[in-house]
Amino acid sequence: WEKPDDAGDDWQVDREAVDAAVFKAMKTFQVAGFFCDPAGWQDYVDRWTNQWGEAMQVKASAKAPMEWWTNRDRPVVAALERFKDAILDQVIGFTPAEDRAPGSDQYRNAITLTRHVLNAKAAVRGRVGHVIEKEHHKSKRKIDAAMAATLAVECAFDALAQGVKPIRDNRYVPKRIR
Repeated sequence: WEKPDDAGDDWQVDREAVDAAVFKAMKTFQVAGFFCDPAGWQDYVDRWTNQWGEAMQVKASAKAPMEWWTNRDRPVVAALERFKDAILDQVIGFTPAEDRAPGSDQYRNAITLTRHVLNAKAAVRGRVGHVIEKEHHKSKRKIDAAMAATLAVECAFDALAQGVKPIRDNRYVPKRIR
């Protein structure tokens, strides 16, 4: 969800739509872990934790299994390094928008993720390392999807480290042809 260019200053993310999307994902997939930054969303994260936290095989912490605060420099630097390395080492992949059906949700999501990653600017945090930021606090050039992708990869790597086995299914996944 992004603020449209023509929206007024009072625009807000449709929180009920986000809540419905999380509910749908939890019901559709066998979710092993779900890391989210609770800043501004604490009431929803508390409800999600109450509803699904015990079922998570991968937990951000024992006390708050879904809360992964992005205002902690050292863990964020480490997560961003792992994310960058996973991309460079081709451990994770990305299907670009032009390989998606135009107008589909997957197409729009790929466009958004690409834009947010390109919007992210490296910022030094003392001796800790580099984090990502918007160009300035009130910038309309968002980076939320880049950080969400980082948290998803962090959760996946934590799952691998803890020995969580991927669930195999019999669906055919076509290879990408160029």
